[in-house]
Parts: sequence; structure tokens; C-alpha cells
Amino acid sequence: MLARLQRAARPGHVRAVAAGLQQGRLASSSLAQPPPAFVKTVPPGDDKERDMCPQCNRIVYSNPLPVGGAVVHDADPATGEPRVLLLRRDIEPRKGFWTLPGGFLENGESVADGSAREALEEANADVEVTGLHAVHSVPGRSLIMLWFKARFRQPTPPPGQEDTRFSAGHETAEARLFTQSQLPWDELAFPVGRLALQQFFADPSSDAVRYCEVDATEGDTAKGRA
Repeated sequence: MLARLQRAARPGHVRAVAAGLQQGRLASSSLAQPPPAFVKTVPPGDDKERDMCPQCNRIVYSNPLPVGGAVVHDADPATGEPRVLLLRRDIEPRKGFWTLPGGFLENGESVADGSAREALEEANADVEVTGLHAVHSVPGRSLIMLWFKARFRQPTPPPGQEDTRFSAGHETAEARLFTQSQLPWDELAFPVGRLALQQFFADPSSDAVRYCEVDATEGDTAKGRA
């Protein structure tokens, strides 16, 4: 990587970057986080403030982050009603509130794989992603939320038998399956999770992918289209 930087940048900048790499300040795969030498300015031809190196004019762009989430569902063995897996958070923010499995992606990971991984980490649930459920754009938080439908790989146990397909993970106080009538609507952690649940239970068998823009600064305010 340093050889490529030496060909592309000025010597002073390369020395700063090399020192940062050796001290663990910079990611080796990219300059995702600007080193101290970068300054905030509006580059020529741009209309937004960016992090820019005054020596080599390199620009580090800050872009919205993708987040993967899983709507893990099955059918109640006694009634056949659709159920969804929710987790009661054991960490801030919104500790004690319920949410769907989800989180930021790892480098080199697909969004679908990341959503399944979050279900495993947060609920010890081995799931199979079956398709994209919804895309929620959250401009106020610079996030793009991609929700996937997923099913447990293990079969649903019969009525009265303990369900061992999931349990509380290291960031979770409790994991539980809810039918629509059982959902703790007043105790949901985030607007995007509420919206994903509303969209799922509106038509659990639908394969339509919904798109919505969510105003996270105003509670559950959202606008969107299927």
C-alpha cells in the first residue's frame, strides 16, 4: 500500500500516512478516517465541506453507512399466526427497549450475510436469509437500513416444547417471538424497526420490497412507497 501512496502523493504526505499506519491510526485498506494533517475545506468545484490534505489535495469523503437488519419470522405452531423475533436491548442507546436484530457491516461482508450474522450474535439464532424486505433511508442519521426476511434453519418446535433456536446474546437482555397482537409497540427502540414490523405484518407473505425515507429526528414520521 505504501508503494502505491508514494507514487500518488507528495513525500511529506506519504511520511504522515506511513507514520499513521505504523501507529494504527489509519486503516490499511483505505483512508476512511482522515489523519491529523487533513483540514476541513470546500474543494474547488465542490459545494460541500470535505476533509482535505493541504499538501497533496487528497479528499476523504464521508458517506452514509449501510446497516443490515433481519426480520426473522415463523408461524405459531398452535395458531399458525406469523411471529417475529425481537430482542430487548441490554446496551445503550435505548437500553431495555425492543428491537429487531441488526447492525453495521464488516468489511468484505454482504448486507444479507451481515444481517444473518447480527441475528446470530444478538440472539444466537442460526437463520437463512430469504429475500430483501425493505430499504429505509435515514438522511438525518446518514444511514441506509436494509431489512431482510429470514427464517430459522431449525424447525419450529411443537406447542409446549421449549424453543431452543434462539436466546439472549451478549448485547441482549431477552429474545422472544411475538405475534402481531403481542408486539410491544410502546416499547420499541427505533422508528426504523417499528416501520419494518408494520410493513411485514401488513402482508407477511408478500415478496414486495418497500422503500421509505425515515425522519429519525421526529419520532416515527416516515414517508415512502412500496
